[in-house]
Amino acid sequence: MNNSFNIGIIGERINPGFKSTRALFDKQDLAGIQALALKQAEAGALYQNVNIGAQALIFFLIATWVGDSGAYYVGKNLGRHRMAPRISPNKTWEGLVAGIVTTFGAAAVMKLLFLELPWVHTMALAAILAVAGPLGDLVESQLKRDTGVKDSSGLIPGHGGLLDRTDSLFFAAAPALGYLVLVGLV
Repeated sequence: MNNSFNIGIIGERINPGFKSTRALFDKQDLAGIQALALKQAEAGALYQNVNIGAQALIFFLIATWVGDSGAYYVGKNLGRHRMAPRISPNKTWEGLVAGIVTTFGAAAVMKLLFLELPWVHTMALAAILAVAGPLGDLVESQLKRDTGVKDSSGLIPGHGGLLDRTDSLFFAAAPALGYLVLVGLV
């Protein structure tokens, strides 16, 4: 079994004429890159504005995890219509809708409880997370499928590995931070 992820496949999937060097990275390399990206994006940039930074980081983590969990539980128990059967056979449209609803629900609850962001920014961030999270899941599933790897690591037995648990966070970090920078909140 191949224990590496092939990064070049992303460009080839998007544009079949794309020729990459098909650089191979070991799973531990990707986990390190991911951890570094999250550390720099959230801990660094968000804490430059301490008033919003800590709240935005907590919001980002909770909204993403709640959306991921909502998608998983509804998709597993009520999902009937496969969303991307060749990439990830267990992901369903019902799960996607549930993930979107629970992401917005979590965002609204956090806004009411502690978040000092205006409603428009809270809902804009929820929309970004509701789209980027499932995209991260699908890209990570495609990477695993193309390399013949079932789990991205054995670090968290039964959960598919560290990358499987954090793929939504990884893909949502840049657009969420980009939005906060764009609107001048960090």
